[in-house]
Amino acid sequence: MEHFLQAIPQANIRWSEGSELAMLFAKFDGDVVQAVQALKESCPEPNPKLLDSVKGLVAGLGDCRRYCADLQPSLPFPFVRATRQVYDVLVVLFPEYAATANGTKKLELAIPIKTVEKHAMETFQLGAFDVPRLFNGLWQLSSPSWGSGTAQSQEEALLRAVEYGLTATDMADHYVSIIAPS
Repeated sequence: MEHFLQAIPQANIRWSEGSELAMLFAKFDGDVVQAVQALKESCPEPNPKLLDSVKGLVAGLGDCRRYCADLQPSLPFPFVRATRQVYDVLVVLFPEYAATANGTKKLELAIPIKTVEKHAMETFQLGAFDVPRLFNGLWQLSSPSWGSGTAQSQEEALLRAVEYGLTATDMADHYVSIIAPS
């Protein structure tokens, strides 16, 4: 993955939004998300070799982001979701890097309170939590089996879901059947 990221600025590659290359990058973005999620779920022992690999991905993503920003006109950075996941695994496996990772821009979905308030929601008690009965399930959101999209298009889709009243989102990779009490 690191070599793929390094090749983009080295080859001076350009693309346009919606182009075949941009869609390939969206798939690669999803593949990185899947790989990093699998890494987190496998709970590997943190070691210097793994740290070097994760730091290499961080560097490759950073170089690619700078390349996109420095071009005239600039290009949209296509690996936003991958960057979030890589920083997440860095913080999970190597907490001493939390300050570095937290310096990056996190996803912030600004949902107008009026949008949330206009939808009456039926809820139920789940342990100490009062949760809505209806969740917007996003199983394997990054899987190319379901199609790939940019971080921006996925965030826009989530905001549209909120407009329709889906204010709870479940992004688990695996599900078990749970039936809420009536």
